Amino acid sequence: MTRDASASDPAWSFSTRVLSSVVLLAVLALSVSGALDRPAGRYAEAALARAMLTYGVARSLNGVISVVQETEVALQPAGVGVTLAPGQLLDPVNDLIERFSWVMLASGVALGIESALLRMAAWWPFDLVVAFAIAVLLLGVWQPRLGGPRARAATQRIALTLLFTRLVVPALLLVTSGISGLFLEAEQEQATQVLMDTADEVAVLAQEVEEQATPVPRDESLLERLGNYVGERFESLDVGQRIERARALLGGAASQVVTLTASFLLETVLIPVLLLWLAWRALCWSFMPLRRQ
Repeated sequence: MTRDASASDPAWSFSTRVLSSVVLLAVLALSVSGALDRPAGRYAEAALARAMLTYGVARSLNGVISVVQETEVALQPAGVGVTLAPGQLLDPVNDLIERFSWVMLASGVALGIESALLRMAAWWPFDLVVAFAIAVLLLGVWQPRLGGPRARAATQRIALTLLFTRLVVPALLLVTSGISGLFLEAEQEQATQVLMDTADEVAVLAQEVEEQATPVPRDESLLERLGNYVGERFESLDVGQRIERARALLGGAASQVVTLTASFLLETVLIPVLLLWLAWRALCWSFMPLRRQ
């Protein structure tokens, strides 16, 4: 019925063809000029920088926690050696930070792949292929009866697939950039800053703990050991308090770790996959009129 109506209304058919031609020529202009590629590339670079900064903060935090964990406090009560390792209480938090660093590394790899695909799509020979595909589609718009139905449908499907391949990466990056700017980016920067401050404070505590930790004494007489025992007890309590302070700081930072994990997974995995699926469904939907030819 739609085909009969368009055939009986030349003005409607002509206006539709003009509109289709304008859209295709606009797509060609966007492809050749790089108007989509440049902002998409800037977003990919900025997101990759944020991810790598957060990864570096996570690895730094992991390192200072490991220093505290390895600290041992040695006591010599009445000549009997006792070695305490209160830093091992930080082991669960350290495991969380280490797994978080893996997530950030994976996010950085995903953004790096997207950036590489964007550069490949913007390669000038690919623009020539896109120009050829648009020429094929324009020919189909103005000469809809040229060639056999199956040949027309197959050619137009190939042309639409080429356009999809050229535009899907910058379009995904731009849409993700908009979503990130509205909902994710500020939260990521705030949470990363909290982790940086926590890493600095824990680094200071780690240095103090390392300086106050008592090494295992050697070649001391019984009198010297008894004389040092009281001082060692006070030092061990002070070290324990500092480690407990580090544990409290890291416990407060755990919520920021969860926030950053969810945010970067959304930005680099879930949102791109959802947009890619929607774009693919739109491409399949555009094939539907071709099946009727």
